[in-house]
Amino acid sequence: SCTAVVNVQTQVVQTGPAPTCTLTLAQSSFAPGAPMVLNLAVQNGPAASMSLVVNNQLMPNPIVGANTIAAPYFSGSATVTLVSSSGVANTCGVNFTIGTPVTDSGFDCDSTAKKLTVCPVAGKVISVILDHTDAGSANCTQGTSWGVDLVNNNIWVNNNCKGDFIVSYLR
Repeated sequence: SCTAVVNVQTQVVQTGPAPTCTLTLAQSSFAPGAPMVLNLAVQNGPAASMSLVVNNQLMPNPIVGANTIAAPYFSGSATVTLVSSSGVANTCGVNFTIGTPVTDSGFDCDSTAKKLTVCPVAGKVISVILDHTDAGSANCTQGTSWGVDLVNNNIWVNNNCKGDFIVSYLR
């Protein structure tokens, strides 16, 4: 298989039929919005053609060496396909996670007096599930009385929704 799970500063080398490739994932900063650098090196001679896909998006004009991906991806996948002059193709890939995945199964966020309450999450939100509502809570309906702000990484509750959430995030 050409797939591996990597974290920051971990190198992944995949080999197969010539030409073969090495994918190295590096992040110079953990700050949200910082560009991720994907370094790509080709082994066993030059490839006649090469394509690089990150999170299902074809990267324009990939080069052997450093390919800077400007989008602030925190997780996803990257694949490179190399084709030799004789038409032999090899695809290598990595699944990546920037940061440490954390799950908080007791994240409490309560609205009182029917007011909006915003509860910040300590990292980049991956997923949120309402586990259960607290005693005295009004009905909690996603999108109406509770929701997730993925831009600002918080959970909001309103209209007396009082809930315990299971929150997965990257720290």
